[in-house]
Amino acid sequence: MGQINRVTPPPSVSASAVAELLEQVVRIAHGRAFAHGLNPAQWTALRYCAQANESSRTVSAFARYHATSRGTASQTISALVRKGYLTRVPGPGRGASHRLSVTLEGTRLLVSDPVNQLITGIQALPEEKGYLLAETLEGLLGHMFAYPQLLDDTAPLVTDDVTMEARQSDVGRFPVVHRE
Repeated sequence: MGQINRVTPPPSVSASAVAELLEQVVRIAHGRAFAHGLNPAQWTALRYCAQANESSRTVSAFARYHATSRGTASQTISALVRKGYLTRVPGPGRGASHRLSVTLEGTRLLVSDPVNQLITGIQALPEEKGYLLAETLEGLLGHMFAYPQLLDDTAPLVTDDVTMEARQSDVGRFPVVHRE
């Protein structure tokens, strides 16, 4: 007689447990980005300037990329200029924005960029999982930009008992993937 192939049902995934894991990865990466005398925003700016095309290496373009104000971006860039990791180069034309350029010291420092640990972890994934991770994170990023502030400080944290029960059932549920 032939064997019966049983199909294993797909595991259910707790969205809040996945969100908590993602938050933990982000928190660890953020904490490790206080390194070599830079803070996380400064690492992001240095990395941005090393990767952006010449016309995008301005304070305004970095502010848009980093989703921050031009003033805050300017302070971040100014700190990197003072530390010798970036230089300001006058842009073409009268009154044009200064272009930013990574110095040799900045390039050397990027070898020790704390984000490299994340990069090696992602590179260790099988190719299809890396692709799926990138696709998923792009979707999440789009969602976060589409809904920048779902709750403000005055909004109720829980709107009904069902929401509270669902939320409590997810808290601390590890591993993330589990069988029902």
